[in-house]
Amino acid sequence: MYNRYISRKLLLHISTLCFVIQLSAQQKAAYWVCFTDKANSIYSINRPSQFLSQRAINRRIKNNVTITEDDLPVSKQYTDSLDKMGVTVMYCSKWFNAATIVVDDESIISKIKSTSFIASIEKTRDASQVKSNTIYSKNENERATNETRYDTVLYGKSYTQIKLLNGQYLHSKGFRGNDILIAVIDAGFKQADNYIGLTDVWKEGRIRDTRNFVNRGNSIFNDQAHGAEVLSTIASSYVDSLVGTAPDASFMLLVSEDAQSESPVECDNWIAAAELADSAGADIISTSLGYNNFDDSLFNFVYGSIEEQMARITLAAEKASSKGMVVLASAGNDGAKTYHYIGAPANAKNILAVGACNEKGIKADFSSLGPSSDGRIKPDVMAMGQSVIAETSPGVYSTISGTSLSCPLVAGLTACLMQAYPNAPSKTIRQSILESTNRYSKPDSAMGYGIPDFQKAFESLGRASTLYNSKAYAFPNPFSSNVTLVNELGNENHIVVECFDLTGEKLFSISSFGGYTILQNEIASLKQGVYLFRCIGEKGIDSIVGIKINKE
Repeated sequence: MYNRYISRKLLLHISTLCFVIQLSAQQKAAYWVCFTDKANSIYSINRPSQFLSQRAINRRIKNNVTITEDDLPVSKQYTDSLDKMGVTVMYCSKWFNAATIVVDDESIISKIKSTSFIASIEKTRDASQVKSNTIYSKNENERATNETRYDTVLYGKSYTQIKLLNGQYLHSKGFRGNDILIAVIDAGFKQADNYIGLTDVWKEGRIRDTRNFVNRGNSIFNDQAHGAEVLSTIASSYVDSLVGTAPDASFMLLVSEDAQSESPVECDNWIAAAELADSAGADIISTSLGYNNFDDSLFNFVYGSIEEQMARITLAAEKASSKGMVVLASAGNDGAKTYHYIGAPANAKNILAVGACNEKGIKADFSSLGPSSDGRIKPDVMAMGQSVIAETSPGVYSTISGTSLSCPLVAGLTACLMQAYPNAPSKTIRQSILESTNRYSKPDSAMGYGIPDFQKAFESLGRASTLYNSKAYAFPNPFSSNVTLVNELGNENHIVVECFDLTGEKLFSISSFGGYTILQNEIASLKQGVYLFRCIGEKGIDSIVGIKINKE
């Protein structure tokens, strides 16, 4: 029998309140400051290696992502000016052209507001004693299994959680996340450097970076084990106890969650972590954090409000996706509450919000519900989040519950899929996961599109794998009402354009001329998804992958 103790804000347990620990510490007021421009920048989008790693540049190239001004760091001239005013610049946001600052004396805020290069300023945390923090405890019996297949020798009791997603199939093919970089944005990773199942990760140097955005300069290994538990479900390689879903991947461990209080500054911490992941060239962001309510209710994200729909953390998750990363976020554990909706950033577009089910594929009562407040299907996918095996302290393996566990399970297998198809764009990877689900044709607000089958996703990508190196292309891509196919067959008088879905079924065939073809009426009836186009002429065949999305 195991006991787990975590902050009420971490999406791990839905349980009975057992006791309250009083935590008290002085904190300074924090503000989000937006700048007017990026004037006098020493950086240029023509020299991206100055501010982006080669991995990040390569990821943009693969995903056809243009480097723009929002990739440039903020003006050092402006941050130096703030320093001279006596405030502390904690970190900056290139995407929002902003900075998070803390101040000892709030009377200085009026001076900052009147500064010419400041566009706006907003308080994100009060200066006060940290509030009492409610700690939950859940007791849960370790579950035995009657499985006798060879897989259980490798995975032990963790076999059930990977089997539900058919992830062991990818492992059997040799895809275990090699060379894929996953940024885990979470609370602390207490003692993760001593976890038995993570020995190989450390020994092989696959922890590429650790950063604490809550307490700058402090270790990530001292406070809160939530991030470590989450990490173990992806990265562990302890045979017969816990094999994670991507045990050979590389990782960035980033702390953005302050377990002692709840304020909007934590969302800005998350943005800083996501931007670091982007610049470092991470392929995947996995985050088991979510926000609806804060200690000061004036900051709350109310379902359907503009503050909820346009929350910075939500926009940042969408921006991270647009930079070519696959972003996965826990849906939340509010499903049994009056306010039962998914939180931010799980409400973001073009990411995978992951809900929780049990080993039989039945939704866990605590898993938060959709849809998003603007009517989109949420959650996107489901995975086992009830009675999941995790390493909960060095050498101790427990069953714990929450969407915090379902999210990293899917994130790890996403890494395996990326390893299998390294040239596939991230949008194609995400769409293949969605289309492999058991409810793809009939999604709802409880289970979303359902449980992915990673063997199906692997096989559907396999049918398109020869296309990822083609120099022919579609634009815009993704497309909605029209798409132009550009081929390399030259100025031939006649070509045939064919369209297939990922099952290989031919949907239409038309005649065209020249090096490009505009499709409009032909694609009007196509559902949202991935399609294969073939341009056939006397000089050969050009193949193109296109993704259709619903027009917003």
